[in-house]
Amino acid sequence: MTSKETGQANQTRPVTQIAADFKELLATRLSFSEASGRFELLWDEANAAASRLLGKGLGHGYIALLRRMHAEFSSRYPDGDDVDSMATRSATASAAMLGASEVLTMYERSATSSQIDICR
Repeated sequence: MTSKETGQANQTRPVTQIAADFKELLATRLSFSEASGRFELLWDEANAAASRLLGKGLGHGYIALLRRMHAEFSSRYPDGDDVDSMATRSATASAAMLGASEVLTMYERSATSSQIDICR
């Protein structure tokens, strides 16, 4: 259940909760369109959290989750009935991952090794 569904839209849920909801989504036997809708909500929540927290040197777990979500959802629904939607998501995900990787690289260059270990 996303923070929007719980009425806690201004609170950042822990990455572990979003990951658990995503795992539950993959375990269901929903149609592509239903699963895609739920995926979008979880994606948007994790993406928003990463965006908010990366500027503070946090958010690395959310970026890792986004990468995993993209890969696992694409493999679970390889022949989705909404190919254009998945292509758009794929392009959006790729752009987001590229941007996040650049931010993480800049952060890692400025952080000490102990800070980097904590963030991974």
